[in-house]
Amino acid sequence: MHLRQVQKNYEMNFQHQITVVEQELSKLHAFRTQIDQAYHSAKIELEKMFQVAKGNLVQSAQQLQLESLEIVQDKTYLKAFQAQAERLL
Repeated sequence: MHLRQVQKNYEMNFQHQITVVEQELSKLHAFRTQIDQAYHSAKIELEKMFQVAKGNLVQSAQQLQLESLEIVQDKTYLKAFQAQAERLL
């Protein structure tokens, strides 16, 4: 009789531990799902931010190119300092 009670207690504890492990696995699965969702949301947001930054960079580069063309084409700047440049040469 005592041996049966020990076996029964063992089986009950074993089943309880299996239940606990299954619950923990379920929690881990839910946690993993949350992490995956947060990762994908952050990835999409980051990609959007990079697209905006790339657009700003392209726009700034174009503006810089236009301004540099204006400076190169502006002959008054050269005329203003032509006397000093000739003196140095």
